[in-house]
Amino acid sequence: RVERGCFPRRRGRSIYCARLGTNAVHAAMAGKSEMLISLVHNYFVHIPMRMAVSRKNSINPDKELWRDVVEATGQPRLMKNPVLSA
Repeated sequence: RVERGCFPRRRGRSIYCARLGTNAVHAAMAGKSEMLISLVHNYFVHIPMRMAVSRKNSINPDKELWRDVVEATGQPRLMKNPVLSA
């Protein structure tokens, strides 16, 4: 399974994704659930889902971060919801 945010086009990302997956499997085998794996200060850590979704973040579509997301995922620069646009 390819984890969200992992794009195997680059070797470094592929290694990172494999390490995320390995840590997720180890956590599951230890009976841990309702958490995600993340890299914080060069350590893989378990973050409770409740904490990960406790507040909203927003991304400015005119800034560098959104451009990087669009480039990495191949999605259109500005996506419009036809239901909301009508």
